[in-house]
Amino acid sequence: MKLIETGFLYQHTAEEITEKPYQMLRLGPGRAQEIFSLQKIVYEAQDDPQKFVPDPIESFQDVMLVEGKGFSIGVFVEEQLIAVRTVSFPGKGEENLGREIGLTEESELDKVAILEATMVRPDYRGNALQKKMLVHTMKFIREYGCCHVLSTVSPFNYPSLSSVMHAGLYIKNLKLRTGVYGGKLRFLMAKNICREEPMNFSDTITLKNTEIKKQQLLMEKGYLGFKLEEIPEEPDQFMVYYGCPEVKI
Repeated sequence: MKLIETGFLYQHTAEEITEKPYQMLRLGPGRAQEIFSLQKIVYEAQDDPQKFVPDPIESFQDVMLVEGKGFSIGVFVEEQLIAVRTVSFPGKGEENLGREIGLTEESELDKVAILEATMVRPDYRGNALQKKMLVHTMKFIREYGCCHVLSTVSPFNYPSLSSVMHAGLYIKNLKLRTGVYGGKLRFLMAKNICREEPMNFSDTITLKNTEIKKQQLLMEKGYLGFKLEEIPEEPDQFMVYYGCPEVKI
């Protein structure tokens, strides 16, 4: 495993808040069971089954821990895995989400990276670990020569959406997804990290994340979601800012 960074985190328990040292590492083969065990903890602690879809252990063994197919970043406290971010490189496979944003050339499909799962053990939430891991994730993706970064995120999962949009991804579409998603709603997020010019938007419209049909109609017209805003009096809802981009992403 390759050391990425060290520091301190706060662990929140029913009794106290404790500061603990951590290590962030690039994970090597043989860590699939640890990731799978963490996933079980995160899945059982979720407050809404719409927000998180667990992966089979084979996804970690055969993809996200295999050089050339993907990679994973983990955070350890006292030698226990308490957070992880996984990435896959779908290549020309059917699961390549790049086709949904208009990528057709094989050379472009080979430059796609998919942000897969992000998991943080409940007692370590509130440490901005999703964003910390994603900063390094984006650096590694660039080192692999990828241009197109994509991800699917629940429209009801503010922390994950905020993390991904903080990394510069935009909301491209919203639909029910089959297969491993089991018919759950997911935003498709995307960013071309090889494009240097900033994105500018016109005709800004704001909608609640729960206004599903209105958001879908906007994106059918070419609008992108580019900003979130929390609603203090409505903790389970937030505003999504949409605009017409001056250039395609």
